Amino acid sequence: MRSKSLKSSATRTSKKTTTSLSKRQEEDANPYFLNCNHYDKLVRIHSMLAMLAPDSQKQREFALDAHYFIMKMWEQTFISLNATVFFEKHSA
Repeated sequence: MRSKSLKSSATRTSKKTTTSLSKRQEEDANPYFLNCNHYDKLVRIHSMLAMLAPDSQKQREFALDAHYFIMKMWEQTFISLNATVFFEKHSA
């Protein structure tokens, strides 16, 4: 009896996982504008590259690249916020 309950629970799939995977949209290979998701991935990539860099000069370059992408993320966030405030203010 016990092995049956273990087997049935092992074969179940998570509904949350399948729905999130099915809802995931493919990203355009060449977008016109980068969004915060793109910048987040670039920050992660360049941070990992900095950790794996062979010398301190390369570490510094990759870390500065990651910093640049963080600043671009903040810039884009403020632009979006300002646009939202502008449209809320002028729509009424």
